[in-house]
Amino acid sequence: MTRLSDIQVQIESVHKLRDIISALRSLAALRVRQTHHALGAIRHYADIVNRSLGQVVSAFVPQLPEISTAAPPRKAVLAFCSEYGFVGAFNHQIITRAIHELSADSRLFVIGTRGSLAAKESDTDIEWQMPMPTNVAGIPEAARRIADALYRRIEASEIAGVDLVFGIQTEEGAIIPRQQTLLPLDLAPLKRQQTLSSR
Repeated sequence: MTRLSDIQVQIESVHKLRDIISALRSLAALRVRQTHHALGAIRHYADIVNRSLGQVVSAFVPQLPEISTAAPPRKAVLAFCSEYGFVGAFNHQIITRAIHELSADSRLFVIGTRGSLAAKESDTDIEWQMPMPTNVAGIPEAARRIADALYRRIEASEIAGVDLVFGIQTEEGAIIPRQQTLLPLDLAPLKRQQTLSSR
């Protein structure tokens, strides 16, 4: 009888675990839909900003100097990782790429608790860290905090450049790390874009 009751308890535990997993999947699906809905507006806004910058560049910067790569600036490398687990090797891939981008004078900024853990496992010093927002509504506040942290260091001449490291999804569904320079701002692509849009 004791054996039977133990089995019944285990079956009930499995059923509860199944209900929890089902609820988590439903919540994840809802957040994916919310994010995809917001992406359209974000991309539209980014396009407006890019076109506006292109107009400014064309009007006021007719001759663009080439960006020198002889002496790389002291830079911050921002690694965008996940807040929670169950994402496979994603965080380690992002942190590995971020570490690859670091130079002697660079500073690592990590967004995402799991990414911070991955960086610490790699014995990499973290200059600044914060949790990754878990919903769309938290993104503006996160962006403000990141901008404030960067601005303080730029104002103090601690850094002069900013690189971003994040994951992008391929057509096959795999996530691969990508690096993109945010600062110093390369104005040439903006000018080319404005030239193409004006034809």
